[in-house]
Amino acid sequence: MASVFSMLAIILVGAFWLLRIVVAITAQMQIEFFIEPLNLNIEIALLFITLLALILIIKRKMIGALIYLIAYAAYFGVDVFTTLNNTGEEAIGSSEYGRVFISGVAMLIALFVFIDMSFSKDVSKKGTGSSKKTNWFYGTDEYTRVKDERDDTNQYKM
Repeated sequence: MASVFSMLAIILVGAFWLLRIVVAITAQMQIEFFIEPLNLNIEIALLFITLLALILIIKRKMIGALIYLIAYAAYFGVDVFTTLNNTGEEAIGSSEYGRVFISGVAMLIALFVFIDMSFSKDVSKKGTGSSKKTNWFYGTDEYTRVKDERDDTNQYKM
């Protein structure tokens, strides 16, 4: 069972993915929207990568969080870095501040998902195949029934 923070992170990833779909559609149809994509072709590819990563994150696979973090860092992180490096050279307008804010939120969501998956007990326990709840019964031979010659061996099938 995923924790509340994990479910919140998945909801945030899904909501941000839907927001980026709206941004891509409005940019393609040339409709004014308060968010403009950095590069429309890469944005569309990123939407498909995010869908794949979202499915893997829901299945609690660490590779999904890693793909999501790398994709968003490569797309949004470069924009944040270049915009913040160029702040001393020229004045930044409100549209650049909005773009940097949205890019920063995207990076934070990706980082939160990666940290959540890194420290999650569900992800680390998946490969072990053992649980403290069932080891007391299945891990010992104390409760196995020993059969002798008096036991009924008939298969009562109808």
